Amino acid sequence: MHIAVLRHLLSVLVLRLADRPGGLPSTTEDSDTFRRFREAVERDFAKTREVADYARNLGYSPRTLTRATASAVGTSAKGYIDERVMLEAKRRLAHSDEPAVRIAAHLGFSSATNFSKYFQSRAGQSPIQFRNAVRQVPRPQG
Repeated sequence: MHIAVLRHLLSVLVLRLADRPGGLPSTTEDSDTFRRFREAVERDFAKTREVADYARNLGYSPRTLTRATASAVGTSAKGYIDERVMLEAKRRLAHSDEPAVRIAAHLGFSSATNFSKYFQSRAGQSPIQFRNAVRQVPRPQG
């Protein structure tokens, strides 16, 4: 397997471990808040990437979601949402032949250009460069 694919699998594992009882949050209140936020992100990450939307739908302030997320997984609420969107984008790029424009639409981007800019700023390469890199098969030597 390629290192990039292994990194993504590790990301999935970390998200799963955060879901286990006795997880990482330091208080019961933060734990419940983060659990609800995590479930909402899983359900709606393709619809919205805005912390304010999740806060409004869950009845919390954006600051409360960020505090609970930082306590649970050590990142901001926005960072958590972006990590989930990127995980799905990378999974689709690595394991499907869907064009980037279709992946962009699935993830709720208004255009392939916006998706490409979003992806580039977080991954350091374009979606197509990422796909090509994870699909390169090492050639046998000798």
